[in-house]
Amino acid sequence: MRRLETWLKDHPELLPIIIKRWGLKLDKRKADDPAAIARLMADPSRAESVYASLEDKQRDALRTLHGSRDKLPATMFSAMYKDIRKMGPGMIERDKPHEKPTGIAEALYYAGFIALGTEQLTSGLGQIVYIPDDLVEDLPFQKTSYENLDPVDEEEFDEEEEDAEDGGVPAAS
Repeated sequence: MRRLETWLKDHPELLPIIIKRWGLKLDKRKADDPAAIARLMADPSRAESVYASLEDKQRDALRTLHGSRDKLPATMFSAMYKDIRKMGPGMIERDKPHEKPTGIAEALYYAGFIALGTEQLTSGLGQIVYIPDDLVEDLPFQKTSYENLDPVDEEEFDEEEEDAEDGGVPAAS
């Protein structure tokens, strides 16, 4: 199982970025505790809220991964969504990839939605991009951006339809 906590432990340089991006409230003792951060990220309402704040193309990339059993070979994901520049703390501070990502993949990586790992592929051992298993459970993949549209005003729609039938001339009031 590919756990969020394990990935966060392996990448402590990302913790401050993820804490800020997810709006996590941690006391100073827990600010560098991957287990505490992972627990807060896996809260369904928080995960849904942060997911909703993503751009449509970022949510589409996550849905693509989810539709591929939550992982893809890194080369394939990079071909679709650009490369992820992996950086240490100094380069993160200097280049700010979380503020100026080079593509969708990098934006999702530095936001804590996707991770990189190694797995046996059909071509041999290779790098994969994946959504951590405990995070994927709480992401609302079934929701779309269409759910927030205003309802159709049936009367206005009927009037427009009647106008079109009358040759586009609005009826006299």
